[in-house]
Amino acid sequence: SFKIFSNIGLLLLFLLALFFFQPSLSNLYYKFRGVTSSDENNLLRGEIKNLKFENEDLRNKLFESDGKADNSYKVANIYSEYPFNDRRSLVIDVGSSDGIELGMAVLFGAHNLIGRIDSVMSNKSTVQTIFDPTWQSSVVIGEAKIKAVLRGGNPPYLDLIPKEPVLLDGALVSNISEKLPINLLFGEVTDVSPTTNDVWQKAKLKTFYDLDVLDQVRVVTDFL
Repeated sequence: SFKIFSNIGLLLLFLLALFFFQPSLSNLYYKFRGVTSSDENNLLRGEIKNLKFENEDLRNKLFESDGKADNSYKVANIYSEYPFNDRRSLVIDVGSSDGIELGMAVLFGAHNLIGRIDSVMSNKSTVQTIFDPTWQSSVVIGEAKIKAVLRGGNPPYLDLIPKEPVLLDGALVSNISEKLPINLLFGEVTDVSPTTNDVWQKAKLKTFYDLDVLDQVRVVTDFL
């Protein structure tokens, strides 16, 4: 029986050692595999990004299945000039013959604003995106509805954000400009920083899509 208790004691000591030294063992494993902690963080960020895209795709499918948007948008394919694509604008394969008009909002999925129609031909149109440096529109940030100005660029950024309340990365950015459907999303806040005059904050805008790999968009046809 002493031998049994001794074996149990050794097993308990082994389990305790494994519990306390698990991080070190994990780091040793990654070093053995040639993976640094920085690589590990990049892998985790990539997985989080993929989960966000999958989540948005699921939301879009739910939106489509509920039957609410059958006549409110037009699906359009995006022409490509790879590798010389200009992120400031898109050319899509719908135009005036499809009911497209100047100023119509253009979306990724069901909720995410990409830009608006700025020229229309018979069978194609161009879209001014929020990556255009001339873009400027009013937005609100987060549940506190903090007002700010979205300015175009690569990446787009948020300007004239009040110093209070405290603004955190990840807060959602929604439209309040009368030129676009209200409360649709532009993306989320990242890299919040003070401005030089110490009165306002600014931040970058992180979109929920990669403009360089999009092949379809939706044009909202029931709002002008």
